[in-house]
Order: sequence, then C-alpha cells, then structure tokens
Amino acid sequence: MGMGELNLAKEMTWSDKDRRKIYRLMLLYLLFFAILLPLMARRAVAAISEGLEFRRQTQAIQAQFEQANPGQPGLPVCAARLRDTVQENSKKVSALSTALPPTTHSVLPVLDLLISQHDNVYLNKLSFIQQNKENKPELEFSVFLPARGGAESPVFLRTWRNDQRLARQFKAIVPATTERGTFMNEEALITRYKAVWREQ
Repeated sequence: MGMGELNLAKEMTWSDKDRRKIYRLMLLYLLFFAILLPLMARRAVAAISEGLEFRRQTQAIQAQFEQANPGQPGLPVCAARLRDTVQENSKKVSALSTALPPTTHSVLPVLDLLISQHDNVYLNKLSFIQQNKENKPELEFSVFLPARGGAESPVFLRTWRNDQRLARQFKAIVPATTERGTFMNEEALITRYKAVWREQ
C-alpha cells in the first residue's frame, strides 16, 4: 500500500475464529430447518387430507338430504330455518315459563283415581285453582256416595292414602260437607272433600 493510502476494510474482516462460529451457526440453522420442513410438510398434507375428507362427507350428507327432501332449497337453508324455529320456540317457552307459577300442580292423578272407581262412587264436581289469593293451590271436589254405604269409608279414600303419586302431592283429604240428594233416580249422599297439599 502506498504512502497516504488507507485500508478501510481492515476492521471489516473477520478472524478465523469468528468465521468458524458463523459457519457453525449457519449449519445449525440449516439443520434445524431441514428437520422442521418435513414436519411442516406432513402437517400440511394431513390438513389437506382432512379438508378433502370433510368436503366428501359434506357432499354425501347434502346428497342424502336432497334425495330425502326433493324440492327443498338445500341443507344450509333448511338448517338456518330450523335454527330460527328453535330460537322462536325457545322464546315462547321462556315466556310461558315466566307466566306460569314457580310450581305447577297437576290434578290428573286425582281425576284418574276418581274416574276409575267402581264402588258406586261417582264424581260430581271438581274445582281446582293453581294459585289462590294466598299463592297456594286449592282442590275441592264432591262425589256421589251410596246412601246405604254405612260407616265404612269409600274405597277411593283408602286407595288415595296408598297411592304414592298422591302421597307426594297431598298430606290429607278432608271431608267438608255432606248432604242428601239423588243420583240416577236413587237416593245418594253428596260429599264434598278438600285436599290438603304438601308444602313445596
């Protein structure tokens, strides 16, 4: 180098030790990606295979739907309509649940018992209130009893006490009033009963 000339690349050259470090880092970098690339390719192939299988299943379901429902606009449209119908019905059920009292009582077991009796006991009247002024259920009914029945309690009373469905709903059944009358041109007793509900 002549007098007055400067070597600007003097500080830019790397030593042998530095070059070996960089070479090794590049080898590690290449090795890392050489291992990673097949794994990524495998995952990509698996994702593509799953997508193709999903498409095949979707087409098969669509074909089955069109065969079973000719003339329908298509499975997505029908699914959307069904979703809207379910949402609308859910709103109606929620509104109905809000309108009903917290506990809904049923007199169907009582009617089943009274109507199915065959000991000459016949249902006369039945009054049922889901909630009275005290927010409690109220059940009263009257029956025609044979005037010659004697002191023995009607069969339906004994059945009532042994019926598990009624035992879960009622604590007792109390006779309220008794008066004489006629039923089918025969003398009969008209007895009114009041059911005492169990506390919920």
